[in-house]
Amino acid sequence: MTAWSWLVPMLVFCLAAGVAFALVQGLANWWSKRHHSRKETTTPSSGELTLGPVAEALARGLPTPEAMRTELQRDLWAAGYYHTNALPYYLALRTALTLLPIIGALILALLVQPELITRVLVAGIILAALGFSLPRAFVVLRGRMRARAMERGLPHAVDMLTLCLTAGMNVPQALYRVSQELRRPYPILADEFLLAAQQAELRNLAFAMQQFADRTQVAEVQNLAVVLGQAERLGTDIAAGLLEYSSSMRTALRQQADGIANRASFWMLFPSVLCLFIPAVIILVGPAFLELREFRAFSVREDIRRLHEAFQQANPQALLPTPGAPPLSTIPPPPAQPSLALPEGSPYQ
Repeated sequence: MTAWSWLVPMLVFCLAAGVAFALVQGLANWWSKRHHSRKETTTPSSGELTLGPVAEALARGLPTPEAMRTELQRDLWAAGYYHTNALPYYLALRTALTLLPIIGALILALLVQPELITRVLVAGIILAALGFSLPRAFVVLRGRMRARAMERGLPHAVDMLTLCLTAGMNVPQALYRVSQELRRPYPILADEFLLAAQQAELRNLAFAMQQFADRTQVAEVQNLAVVLGQAERLGTDIAAGLLEYSSSMRTALRQQADGIANRASFWMLFPSVLCLFIPAVIILVGPAFLELREFRAFSVREDIRRLHEAFQQANPQALLPTPGAPPLSTIPPPPAQPSLALPEGSPYQ
């Protein structure tokens, strides 16, 4: 298969995807201008999926079970997509990326030569599978990155929260203050603390922290929600509990870092073996191979010398050069002649 046979389906797919996206955006703009739809207020999140008001129709293109929709909603929350229409937008985008390659491949199969139809259809199926799976992989990867970022900044946030509480602030005010201080080093954690503070003012602290834990799917945040909820319910000192929790969290992070460092020596074995195997073989086997080759060459020379001496002793007159004849070393040996002797027991003898 040549490079051009793969390039044409890719160009058709990109062109169809661009035209479809432009049509969706144009329809969304026309719909918003006609109905003067009010822009929804969004929560502080790190990203937002947008496909326009036709997302509901596209989302129903591929049927999705209810359990799968719940799991997708949880992954979208963990990735930071808190918009109310985040799930329909995601399903619409996945439907578009799945159906466009198939439609493009079918159209292109009608235009290409018959021997290329199978390749075009296979390429369309591969692109459709990628369009179905890549959005989910992107959302999961984004959620893991956000979880790691929050795990790194959570000990500092808990320490700052303890300082604010010991200074006389209540918990919502402390959450606001900590979100302002964490805006530059840990913007993701600052947004989550701000959202938790707003929810705590609207309802209560236990509900806000539980929502915080459900959104992020981070074990440390779940433990923090339990600590704050129990302290508020029992009326104990929240600052002392947070101080102890921050020290235990630092200990856990230190142990986790030690475990990663210990596993690094094991994982370094693979590149070390792959990179050093060939030089090690050359260093270890190379001298022995050279010695063996030199020994074999010396043995062959000795055998030739002994044969030459034996032949010279057996035929001393055969090696005398004739006047005007070329040297014996330049004369090729005569070709082997077939034997004319009759085998023993033959009736022709």
